[in-house]
Amino acid sequence: MSHLANASTPPRSQAITRQVLGGLMTFAGASHLTFARKEFRAQVPSWVTVDTDLVVLASGVVEMGLGLSTLLLPRQRRTTGLTLAAFYVAIFPGNIGQYVERTDGFGLDTDMKRLLRLFGQPALIAAALWAAGLPERGR
Repeated sequence: MSHLANASTPPRSQAITRQVLGGLMTFAGASHLTFARKEFRAQVPSWVTVDTDLVVLASGVVEMGLGLSTLLLPRQRRTTGLTLAAFYVAIFPGNIGQYVERTDGFGLDTDMKRLLRLFGQPALIAAALWAAGLPERGR
């Protein structure tokens, strides 16, 4: 295998990470629109001035789009991974809001559980960057 072919072929772990994140995001997006809609509405922070249901529906559509593009566009892994990482950064204030406002949801019914969730967000960001092919392997 030439060096060039090796450089363009992502490690298997990146492909698996991309597939897992794509599947999770597609499922999460669908759940925003269906069976978990009420639970997601409860998680929209009080300081968000847009209609709560609109926030949940719009974020569900975005999540489904991100999930499906992550799954179905492997050649666009850099773009989809970076976009997914940016999305995780963008929704982080909502997770902080859930902690600060002590909002229960999805089993996060104690301050400790809500706090621990905050530490999961950087892991999701890192996973999205890995799925994007970052950091790049040595040349």
